[in-house]
Amino acid sequence: MVDRHALLKPSQVAVLQWIADGCPDGVMQGHSYKTTAVALQDRRLVTISRKGGTWRATLTQGGGYYLQHGAYPANPRGASVTTRPQPGGRPRTNPAATPAAQQQTAVSPSSDPSTATPAGRRSTSTPPVADLSFASPPSPRPPRRLPASEQLVADVIAAGGELAVNRSQSNTNYEALVRTAIRFGKVPAGKQLVVVRGRRWEELSIRLEDPPAWLEEHLEPIPVPEALRKPHPVVAALRTKESFDIKGDARQRALRLLQALAGEAERRGYRVTTAQQEPNQQGYGRGSRPDHLTVAIQGHDVSLRVDQQFDRVPHVATAAELRRVERESWFRIPEHDDKPSLRLSISVSGIHEHRQSRWNDTENHALEQRLNQILQEVELRAAASERDRLEREEEARLKRRRWEAAVDQARSQLVEHHRGEELRSQVTRWQEADAIRRYCQALERHAGDREHEVGEWVVWARRDADEIDPTRCPPGMPADPEATPDALRPFLRGWSPYGPDAWG
Repeated sequence: MVDRHALLKPSQVAVLQWIADGCPDGVMQGHSYKTTAVALQDRRLVTISRKGGTWRATLTQGGGYYLQHGAYPANPRGASVTTRPQPGGRPRTNPAATPAAQQQTAVSPSSDPSTATPAGRRSTSTPPVADLSFASPPSPRPPRRLPASEQLVADVIAAGGELAVNRSQSNTNYEALVRTAIRFGKVPAGKQLVVVRGRRWEELSIRLEDPPAWLEEHLEPIPVPEALRKPHPVVAALRTKESFDIKGDARQRALRLLQALAGEAERRGYRVTTAQQEPNQQGYGRGSRPDHLTVAIQGHDVSLRVDQQFDRVPHVATAAELRRVERESWFRIPEHDDKPSLRLSISVSGIHEHRQSRWNDTENHALEQRLNQILQEVELRAAASERDRLEREEEARLKRRRWEAAVDQARSQLVEHHRGEELRSQVTRWQEADAIRRYCQALERHAGDREHEVGEWVVWARRDADEIDPTRCPPGMPADPEATPDALRPFLRGWSPYGPDAWG
């Protein structure tokens, strides 16, 4: 975590001085100074205001003290300070509190110099009391411990806007902390807190960056019908489905919310169908709580589901439960019951989360006011899936090009290898034929009285030499070999001869 009492960096001191000067225009460029100002506010050196949509920063008493002394006051009244060490290793001291100052002669402008007490002699009169404002520093109070989400934002700001973390070194759920920080408004105004995954599972980067264009987009509200007079076929089918398990008055409201989403989606040209429960490897449904409707955009399906929220109410024991407690010592009567409420929530399934995946009814915002955000999330996820598809297609094209280049190179290497093998075979046969002829000559020289027997063998041997000697009928360029998969495999360097995605 960030040390909130560490000395400021030069860039932070520059922003602090700029705020002390009244935040003049033309000095600070970009928006990074606002991030630095938030860090200074964390240290209680400045206060930031955004009233009326205007950003303002004001120096606090502690900030003025830091600019003057280069250190933090130990308490709000400035009764004591933590001083910055001097180059010689000694902290600053009050000259009035040094022994040399205490030994000097105290002379009042209106007194007689002859009555002054010489240095080194004890005075019988009461000496004047020196005003030592910083002579007795009290023990500093421990810094206030921030909530985990707020501390995470402070750490990211202190790290310069990007904090690299390793999730294997702690049990912290950084994604959940980021969502909490966003939900409770801990992110600096005009910034977005995002989690970027690294090449490995444990590598994460948490960044403060400018919000994307879609977050600033104006969203028109989606009207919700007051009654279901002509419901969408998907909504009409949900009325009779047992899986649509919303009870009481909230059931009709949930159907009207789905009707509003389905109608607006089709008005924008999307296809709305009943959500299908995907089977698992055993052929059974993936779960017992399927989604309610699916919006298809450019061939990408994004599903929605409405759920009922519950209130925890004290459980009233029944007579049967009381009798069971007397009969079975291990039985425990529950303390609370989950009572269905009028509050609902809408969830968006799938990957590529942008804003969020679940919207709940709250005291300040009903779901009717947030349908435009929900449908925007559906569109953003479909667009992200389309970008993924295009990227996969481009990667597949590039991979096939690499494979085709590898196959062409393998064919060339196969031909060169075949020619080399044929050449060495011809040289070997020529050398063998020459050796046979020389051997025949040696036999004739040493035949003696066996000339007739040796002569027959020599004739046959010379005929064999002529058959294997390639120079008797000089060959031309050998024909190229057939580029079969087995012939190409040794030259493909790991690629399969059957395709870029094949094995073996």
